[in-house]
Amino acid sequence: MDTSHNLLRNAKESHSDAWNRFVRVYTPLISRWLTRFGVAASDLPDLTQEVLLAAATDLNKFEHSGRPGAFRTWLRTVALHRCRRHWRQQQRNVSVARSDSISQQLSELADANSELTVLWNLEHDAFVLRGMFEILEREFDKQTLAVFFRLTLYEQKPAVVAKQERLPIGRVYKSKYRVMARLRQLAGKFLD
Repeated sequence: MDTSHNLLRNAKESHSDAWNRFVRVYTPLISRWLTRFGVAASDLPDLTQEVLLAAATDLNKFEHSGRPGAFRTWLRTVALHRCRRHWRQQQRNVSVARSDSISQQLSELADANSELTVLWNLEHDAFVLRGMFEILEREFDKQTLAVFFRLTLYEQKPAVVAKQERLPIGRVYKSKYRVMARLRQLAGKFLD
């Protein structure tokens, strides 16, 4: 899943809502990855902000190629460069074995086909999806979402769901349609 062209364009144009949404979506992902690379908890907020600042500064230089994952790859590269710079600055305080291990991980992350990069991409997608589902949870009642998930994720028959939820069959279909329509809208904002 890829970041919306609209979100990127609006963030580039300094629309505060778009930038705030960008920060809300990507801060946890960036922090998680920096933690995985052994960044100390005391350094994590500053380094996360450095990555976000670098992304904000360089966002105008980013041109989406139209390929799925182009932005995700670019952000990974920004995070990778900041992390390398951090470790170079910290190297005198890091043991050689740990430094070599971190260097190896950073090199693997730079390789677009590595397992670590695949993991980065999966985690990126999970964060974006989680953000979309959080919005759905705020906008729909629990029963509507339960109906949607039972029909789409669990592939249950509409008649069974209607009976168990004590809803008319038409409302079951309408619930699915409403949530799906909103999910498509959100996908237009968050995804290519």
